[in-house]
Order: sequence, then C-alpha cells, then structure tokens
Amino acid sequence: VDNPRRARILGKTGSSQRLDRWGVLRTDAWFAGVIQPPPDSLESSVVAVCVLPGGGLGGRHAAEVVDSISRRLARSRGWEQRASP
Repeated sequence: VDNPRRARILGKTGSSQRLDRWGVLRTDAWFAGVIQPPPDSLESSVVAVCVLPGGGLGGRHAAEVVDSISRRLARSRGWEQRASP
C-alpha cells in the first residue's frame, strides 16, 4: 500500500465440503492468492497460489502459508525493493 510500484498480493479464504473415506462430511479450509507484478516489471504474468491444508473453517493457516510463499516470491524477483517514484 505504501509503495505503488510493489507487487500486489491479493487473496480469498474459503471452505469446501467433502466426504471422508467413512462417508462422514468434513469441511476443509483453503486460501487462494494471486501475485500481480508491478506495472513497470518486464514480467506480465500473474502467479496464483492455492493452499488446502484440510480441517476447519476460515483458512487462517492456509492464508499464512500463501502469504509466506507470496512474499518470498516477490522478494526473490525484486518486487519488494523497488523505490516509490
């Protein structure tokens, strides 16, 4: 937010229902994230990451995993170090 030339990282939590091997309904939390390169980057493709750790609602743990992956990717590509204009 404080640097308009930084990659944008967007995401959404969710949950899905499935039957386990015993036929019991289970709920899995998930989080999907998208990393959009900065406007001045030579790379134009977005990167999508989805984590489905299982069990529970809300996707907090999955969101933390996607956040970590996204930040490492942005840092490795130099997107976080860009100076603001």
